Amino acid sequence: MSALGISRLSSAVVTVGYLAAVLSTGAGLATLAMALYMVVPLLCIRLPDVRGDAAFSHALPLNHSPGWLTVFGGWVLLLLPVGFPFLKSSKKLVSSLYV
Repeated sequence: MSALGISRLSSAVVTVGYLAAVLSTGAGLATLAMALYMVVPLLCIRLPDVRGDAAFSHALPLNHSPGWLTVFGGWVLLLLPVGFPFLKSSKKLVSSLYV
């Protein structure tokens, strides 16, 4: 299996995990919001060449975005919800150091 295939499979597993975690809370609107949020990262990870070519190709003289960079950006967006609790707790920790 290629690196892109592993990335695609891993992104599907992470997405299913996110949706299962949100579904376990019983919040239907939150599940819909999470599902809609997952669309852009999954498109970046699964179709990096399509997303790389879609960057205003006719309006501005831009070069093609490298596929690996598009996949990396997709992973950053996909893992962003995991980082929110850590960012919130680190903010409390930093603010407690200065008081």
